[in-house]
Amino acid sequence: MKCSTIILLLLATVGIADAQTEFKLRSCIVKETFDSEGTSYIRCLEGGSEIWLRTMQVKLMVGENISFRDVTPMINYRSNSLNRTFPKITSVPVVSRSDSFRNASTFVSDETIPDGTVMSPGQSFTKTWKIRNSGSSSWSGYNLGFVDGAQMGAPSSVSVPMTPPGATLDISVPMTAPKDAGLHQGNWQMRTANGEFFGERVFVFILVKSSTYEGRAFEDWEADLQAHSPAFREKALVALSRFGPRAAPAIIRTFRTDSDENVRVAALGALANITPPTNDAVRVLLGATTDPSPSISTIAIMIFQEALPLKIGPETVPVLVEAMHDANAIRRQLAIQLLGHLGPAAKEAAPALRELADHDPEPEVRNIANEVLKLIELRGVVSGDKYSSPRNWFSVQVPKSANWANAPFAIQDASVNQPKVSNYDLVAFEVKDFGEVLITGVRQIPDDVLDKMKQDDTRSVLSNLAYNALNEWRDFPIKPKVVEETYLSTPHGESLLRVYMAEKASLLVSATGRRPTASDTFDTLIAVIVAKQKNHYVYAIAENDAESNGTDKNKEALQRRAQSFFSSVVVHRSP
Repeated sequence: MKCSTIILLLLATVGIADAQTEFKLRSCIVKETFDSEGTSYIRCLEGGSEIWLRTMQVKLMVGENISFRDVTPMINYRSNSLNRTFPKITSVPVVSRSDSFRNASTFVSDETIPDGTVMSPGQSFTKTWKIRNSGSSSWSGYNLGFVDGAQMGAPSSVSVPMTPPGATLDISVPMTAPKDAGLHQGNWQMRTANGEFFGERVFVFILVKSSTYEGRAFEDWEADLQAHSPAFREKALVALSRFGPRAAPAIIRTFRTDSDENVRVAALGALANITPPTNDAVRVLLGATTDPSPSISTIAIMIFQEALPLKIGPETVPVLVEAMHDANAIRRQLAIQLLGHLGPAAKEAAPALRELADHDPEPEVRNIANEVLKLIELRGVVSGDKYSSPRNWFSVQVPKSANWANAPFAIQDASVNQPKVSNYDLVAFEVKDFGEVLITGVRQIPDDVLDKMKQDDTRSVLSNLAYNALNEWRDFPIKPKVVEETYLSTPHGESLLRVYMAEKASLLVSATGRRPTASDTFDTLIAVIVAKQKNHYVYAIAENDAESNGTDKNKEALQRRAQSFFSSVVVHRSP
């Protein structure tokens, strides 16, 4: 009998045995995976034990649940391609994976240290959050990692125990209150074993109050405001600002009565340092913007443009509305700009803004009032540091701008004004004057395009979607070129991160009020990251003209910016 005939008979026998045998399925959670010569080697956690699997090459992510046939493992298996011997490894034809694999986390509650808790300088405490695994994958080897803000002496991350989908757990982080008085916030987020952030951010937010500063009580520093030496009075003003809002009356009194201009300038700086700013302080700072002294008016305007936008809250709206009726156009304009930084939280100012937008005698005031109206009448919803898109298809972390002046992002959600309103939902965070923009959206894929995609290679699909996302954003005088791309595992599945060089297409050009043309000279880098879901795709775009000279350092910064922003997107429902 020929050898080939014997092999066929053996295969037929095995096939009959397979048909008559009911195989038991086992499952495990992927801890590590690597490929070699068409074969995937997978380190898994099954119960409390680690096992190795060997199968045909397959794309898996750490933390993913997989299942496989229960067959007898091989002992002392030697892989020549890896130059490695496995004491025990199970060889299976295929592994089954969940198509809906997704990492997601949802904040449930603060278990300790409610927002605004008052602390003494250097006080030790433990912050505990209750968080739900709202994704479809178990958390294995995951941790809660520090993102930004005040770390407060905490470790950079704390490990998280195994957590199945739907379960909640309490995560505690030991911290120490900063020594400086004032408000302090630290932001944290879940992170995979590969170091990728995902899900909703959680934060700790405390107010540090000190009964002394540099060993002296409030009353001692207040008494120094009467000192003969201007230098003593200036130092006392700086020290008093550390005591918070209680110091505002004394500082305001000094600004109004002191005969030394340098001391008055120091008083303005002290008012700007108080967190949160009092309404009386805002009134005084606003009045100082038109002070006869150029030094004082210049400092006051800088405070309004740079310091106050980062500190004001909704409680200042009545004062700003009051200021919009000021006879001085500069004060009206500054008050309106400050309302713009509050966004939707300033909706009660809308009637007064409409009045100015329609009837103010100064064209510049009318223009600014119209722009701020757009910001506070957003169709999406701001909740804490999250923004829910106009159609509520997704929410996203509100980012912080990276420009040198800390000019905040303007939020644009004009997609609901477009004819194809049912096809997409998006939001853009933009500071045109600094050439900085972050855009994210969820866009439905037409059925005919979806049918064609089912026949295409997955990666060519992502390539096409990245190109569409970029070119649907704005027109380019010259077709952008791909300068770098990579494929990543993200909370939205496999994603393509691509960097384009857009020639003659700077946002700084469009900020002048015209469209870029081929005669412009400034080029820009744009990062696009995209992932395909069932009948839609999720994408994010990042551009910062300050990081567009093409160096590896700037490309990496832009890529990190896009990834972080993309990871903060939480899709609520499919279109």
